[in-house]
Amino acid sequence: MSLVYDALLGAGLLAGRGLLVQWFGVPAPAPPIHADLNGLFALAIAAGTTCPTAIRAISPYLWIMGRC
Repeated sequence: MSLVYDALLGAGLLAGRGLLVQWFGVPAPAPPIHADLNGLFALAIAAGTTCPTAIRAISPYLWIMGRC
């Protein structure tokens, strides 16, 4: 479930920022790099959850995410 949530969140922050701002009635992020970095971070989490059983293959991911 986390894969779907994080992938949709990341894609929304990167590609659909205007739509999210309109839906939730909040001001656009200033500067926009904050939303871009959060979107990339969410996509990185989604990518890391695709194969949780291959610990050796994803050890750099685990190190970056602080799980090791």
